[in-house]
Amino acid sequence: MTDNTLEKDDFAMLLKHMPEGHGVLMDKMPDGNMKITLIKPEELKSLGEEPGLYHIIYQFSRVGTGYFANYLEYKHFKPETPENDEFKYRVINWNGMLWCVISIPAEKKELAQEAAQVSGIRIADGIPMMAGGMPIIMVAAIRKEKLKDFSEEMQQSVKWFPLDTDNAFTLEYVHDSDAYQLGGTQDIKAMEEFKLKKLWEECEVPEDPTTPYDPWKV
Repeated sequence: MTDNTLEKDDFAMLLKHMPEGHGVLMDKMPDGNMKITLIKPEELKSLGEEPGLYHIIYQFSRVGTGYFANYLEYKHFKPETPENDEFKYRVINWNGMLWCVISIPAEKKELAQEAAQVSGIRIADGIPMMAGGMPIIMVAAIRKEKLKDFSEEMQQSVKWFPLDTDNAFTLEYVHDSDAYQLGGTQDIKAMEEFKLKKLWEECEVPEDPTTPYDPWKV
């Protein structure tokens, strides 16, 4: 793996041209910069075999997840504290889409469940899948053993997220979420931005034009 520190534009370019199945592990440094560690597909697969970890997977652009990531880190794994070393944030290019993987100690999984609740989303028992080349967002969070419930044609076309162990879970909207209403995601996004500002003020996170790029923010 290769370590490097990138500016905002460099980071965006890296994500844009990141090969399929590859990713980056991102750590916030004491000076405010981001430490970028490149991840190969085989390294992501082996991540699930590491004991004592709890992984939360979500689509990078899904509205509501930005607040989840901010809340979880700034409330429970605050930067520049020993606890922050337990919070790992990865961005993965999978099937032409960017996905995030947050890893925390399994013994602290209730903190992620709290963050999901206050963010208006839920941690579903399953991993993302794609079938027929299209993301099945509504039933993305399933386990491989439940694949038998689908048609044979769909089973043959299914692609699973590379981190597919039992300690990996997926963020999705709650069943009565406004996101399922026409224009609902725009309302959620506006509310999320408002909540983020209040969260950052409460946690004393600097929000200044000169502040280094924060990928957790929407």
